[in-house]
Amino acid sequence: MIFVCVKIMIEEDEVKEMLLEDKLRKTRFSPSEQTVADYILSSGDDLQDATTVSIARETYTSPATIVRVAKKLEFDGFNDFKDAWLDERKYLQSSFQHTDANMPFTAADPMMRVVTKITHLEEDALKDTLALMDHDTMRAALNMMNNHPVIDVVAVANLNFLAQEFAYKMNHIGVDTRNSIISNTLYHDAMFLPDNAMAIALSYSGASGELLKVCRILKQRHIPVLAITSYGGSHLADLADLVIPVCTRERSYTKIGAFTSLTSMSLVLDCLYALYFADHFETSWDFKLAISEATELRDIDNIIIKE
Repeated sequence: MIFVCVKIMIEEDEVKEMLLEDKLRKTRFSPSEQTVADYILSSGDDLQDATTVSIARETYTSPATIVRVAKKLEFDGFNDFKDAWLDERKYLQSSFQHTDANMPFTAADPMMRVVTKITHLEEDALKDTLALMDHDTMRAALNMMNNHPVIDVVAVANLNFLAQEFAYKMNHIGVDTRNSIISNTLYHDAMFLPDNAMAIALSYSGASGELLKVCRILKQRHIPVLAITSYGGSHLADLADLVIPVCTRERSYTKIGAFTSLTSMSLVLDCLYALYFADHFETSWDFKLAISEATELRDIDNIIIKE
């Protein structure tokens, strides 16, 4: 059997799934625009004080060329691009300086070194996720949950395990929270959600075909979507009404395991649950306690966890 590998230039609608550095390297530019893109790539953090005039002078182009580059990358103008570029640089240079999220250990590592490395990796993922969560975004997410009494958690493959756990916790404080675990019913369930529902979409890549199709159905029905996805933009982020980014250190599939992405998504979902619980503390506590007292019928011997 012969496998043929073909390298193609990235189409514009695929560019959305990349970090800005990758977009600059892979977007089709005119010769003068490419000169500007190369200058930005070589400037790094030095872009802080740059303007369209200063870049045009350094690259022997024009301010209009710099604006065209920004617009090809789907920004309104150069200043919007520069802000996003500097934010991305800051994020990528923070944390994880001595940890490879894709290959955190080797075959030569002894057993407890592997255990220690994974523990430190997940600690880094938690800190990284916390740095990505800001007050205004989390407030907006809580407002969305408060304003929509039905929550549908949309996910595919192994992310359904996280979705089910979140739905379980929310249902146990009296919030109608749903999750379709059978992919064939995703579209059906999206069509029949009540008008007062919202959706939480989980996808690290932001490019899962089934999930994107569900989100398009929800957008057509004017059901708001909160996306929990990777940092740096994606098709899912473009469809969502609100985005909470997660730790973005792993490649798509050349990795030992999805350690950091799953840890990060789990933390975001736990924070959403905790924020909702805190905002409705007495009613949430009373409901949860009543459910637990009616259903927790186990005879527990462990004195530490015994009620």
